[in-house]
Amino acid sequence: MTADPADHAALHHLVGAYILGGLEPRELALFELHLALCPRCVGELESLESLSGFLDAVPAEAAIASRSTPAGLASQAQGGSTEQADSPDRAGQASMGTLMEKLAARRRRARWRAAALVSGVAAAFLAIGLVAGPSVTAHPKPEESFTTSTASGPQVQLGLVKKAWGTELALDGHSLPARGILSLWVKDKSGSYDRAASWSATAQGQAKVTGATPVSIEDVASIEIRDAAGRKIAVLSRAIGS
Repeated sequence: MTADPADHAALHHLVGAYILGGLEPRELALFELHLALCPRCVGELESLESLSGFLDAVPAEAAIASRSTPAGLASQAQGGSTEQADSPDRAGQASMGTLMEKLAARRRRARWRAAALVSGVAAAFLAIGLVAGPSVTAHPKPEESFTTSTASGPQVQLGLVKKAWGTELALDGHSLPARGILSLWVKDKSGSYDRAASWSATAQGQAKVTGATPVSIEDVASIEIRDAAGRKIAVLSRAIGS
């Protein structure tokens, strides 16, 4: 949109969309330049400063259904009759229709932002679960245990729990690499491998990770930890007495 910021006639119709937060970036910048030059629009904004909250209180469906009739919107908001009042001001009705479309778009964006926030929170809790699994959720007592066999290098304890679909694994590791992506691989008795989990290394070289594999406990031969290049970081075997 191109217009002279001082042209009140060309920009006045943006007042409603500005209140609702429905202007595109270019329109917003132009209208705010206009506000600096137009006391009439500033005065109108001040008189309508509560409109945004008023419209948010109206159910979206009612607002959209009433968008061609301002009286119908007012009736919905006040809890009165839903009968539409005739108005000779067709231009005013069209303007209200535009505002209601802006309101619908604004609410769709708000729902999208809320969904994104929920998704981000869920991802954050998943990350916490990977790094500190047992402190967030209690795992069943392991039916078998795997561990590293060397006194130096990575020190890993791994508990295995039998499931109907395979095996759940709970790893507690120390002295692991402090950078990169690490992964947990399960080798079955036929020599095939399955990646059961992966996680980002921590600066402390510690991790508590929960993983899963379709390989049954009885068929697990050994378990390895690898780096992003596929190099073996540690090889785990059944603990004595397990």
